[in-house]
Amino acid sequence: MPLLEALKNRKSVRHFAPEPLRLMELSFILWACTGIRKEENGFDFRMVPSAGALYPIETYVAANNVTSLPKGLYHYNIKLNALEELKLGDFGDDISRSALGQDMCSEAAAVFIWTAVFQRAKWKYHQRAYRYVYIDAGT
Repeated sequence: MPLLEALKNRKSVRHFAPEPLRLMELSFILWACTGIRKEENGFDFRMVPSAGALYPIETYVAANNVTSLPKGLYHYNIKLNALEELKLGDFGDDISRSALGQDMCSEAAAVFIWTAVFQRAKWKYHQRAYRYVYIDAGT
């Protein structure tokens, strides 16, 4: 399908296929949305831009239905392109409540959670750091 046609036909969904997400698919999505695309002269260049290349956004995954991955909460280690286990268990209901009662979050195979470490940007940008972190999050 051509890109323009795909964009015109895009729509949000609230119901997900019952099939599990394959671990390699999850890995690719994580890399594509925030991973390292190249290393050059001691610097890591990521897939997304960031104000001052400070990268204050951290990525977490609530795995609900991923092959070869127990249900639980994980942190995405960008440098290793790996998931770090934080806590095992079914957190679907907690995630759903945190998303203002959106049941789709308990039904999705994986839910991405983004947080920010504001200090990574504040040391350089002071008060403007808040603006830049939100722009980074939107990216």
